Amino acid sequence: MSVKQLKVLRVPLAMCTQHPDSASKYIDANSEIEEAIHDLLPFEKGGFCCDEKMIDYEGKLTPYHQVRWIAEQLKRIGLKAGEDYLLTPRLPNPRLENIERHLMVLLSSLIVNVQVDHAVHYVINPMTESPSELIKLSRRIETIKKLIEEELNSKIEFDVHVIPLIEDFSTMIKIDELLKDWINYLLSLEKYDYIRIMIGKSDTAMLYGHVTSILGIKIALSKIWKITQELKIRTYPIIGVGKLPFRGNLSPNAVREFADTYKWFYTVTIQSGIRFDMGVQAVRSVLSELSSLIGRKPREYDIEEIELILKTCKIMTREYLKFIVRICDKILMINNFIPKRRERLEVAKYSRSLIESAYFTEDTEIINIVEDRNPVLPRAINFVAALYTMGIAPTIIGFGRGLKQIEKELGQDVVEFLLREIQPIIIKDLEFDLALLDLDVVRKYMGERPFKLIYEDFEEIKNRFRIEPISEPWVEKHKELIRLFNKYFGKEECIKYLTDAGILRGSLG
Repeated sequence: MSVKQLKVLRVPLAMCTQHPDSASKYIDANSEIEEAIHDLLPFEKGGFCCDEKMIDYEGKLTPYHQVRWIAEQLKRIGLKAGEDYLLTPRLPNPRLENIERHLMVLLSSLIVNVQVDHAVHYVINPMTESPSELIKLSRRIETIKKLIEEELNSKIEFDVHVIPLIEDFSTMIKIDELLKDWINYLLSLEKYDYIRIMIGKSDTAMLYGHVTSILGIKIALSKIWKITQELKIRTYPIIGVGKLPFRGNLSPNAVREFADTYKWFYTVTIQSGIRFDMGVQAVRSVLSELSSLIGRKPREYDIEEIELILKTCKIMTREYLKFIVRICDKILMINNFIPKRRERLEVAKYSRSLIESAYFTEDTEIINIVEDRNPVLPRAINFVAALYTMGIAPTIIGFGRGLKQIEKELGQDVVEFLLREIQPIIIKDLEFDLALLDLDVVRKYMGERPFKLIYEDFEEIKNRFRIEPISEPWVEKHKELIRLFNKYFGKEECIKYLTDAGILRGSLG
């Protein structure tokens, strides 16, 4: 399969995004036009060879006309919309931002198909929770499309599809219910024969823990497979991940393991961290290997297996939150020193709450802490950056203690079942993260109780696995930088140490 699978399947392989996870580069809204051109140019012309660009309006100060400006530039240099690239706006969610902004973005995005080129075939609905919002958006697209055609006296010759973005564990595990009504609506129109759906890892990992987020994606893919087979509609899943393990580990040394863990996907996100902190060769390595691994049948779970996985997830999330709820103030403290990498809309209501994940654990102590303090976390990129800066390896939080409790409560057979389901990516995750764990630095930031919890995770993992942490020269430099951050914490120079550490690990967070 060619890297440019858009020309073969009419579905992109590599969706370049505007995530603010690059440690090395700040990109303002004006610079995002040039960035998009670079992202979509082929490797031989110095680009990143992606075939889809997400134009991000979710909580971002992205100009309404950015889609048009990019399409005009791409047309000028000879790239053909629909064959060489697609532009795919991630819309503001009207549930979380005002409806006026949502409508303006939608209008300005769709009008590009008449005024410039047929570049926008899809729009992304972030933080999708119900079929009704997808049906409303599908109808809204048709209404605006007709308005554009009437006013400009020009026909848009294709349907603009909605891509639901699922970012929460509770939605992942009931995704078949969400999809059924929406797909039946699409089929009733007799003009949709396929869908794309996007599953994001980062928010679920932040709110429920690393292992629960892996299993949430796998359950979602299994349920999507079954419901779309039943309803007889072709489906092309997208997995939204970053370079670092906690956010998905789509990195040059873990491509095969990533693909073998999730299997059924056609598109992945190539975020800013890997592009700008690691460079063209890293992106080339990922895409060249990934292009032969797409579209395999997912792991299918029966009802009993899903129930068992949910039991393990409840325990894993419980052990994860026991630690996180005790260090939220430290995370927010570090967050104040994390440099901005994109222009964000500060009034947008996209901060993340632990309420739902606390209830999922059914643990009275955790629920009481969350209800009493109502801790709110930063967005996932900053969350991960803060943890690494404190010497904490994000993927081990709750994992060691979770395995111990699963063995105690459900038996060793269930532990073995769980480990099979998160292989092979979990080994790559631990090889990376254990190398960056610095317990001496961790101890400087927290009291005895949370330190004891993370130490127990480390000891349990060390005893259960034969992990050889990566031993590349930059690892020691990374540890030196986070120690310098701690030494100069609160002074201006500490920001440079935090940033340089992010560059070394290939992504801010």
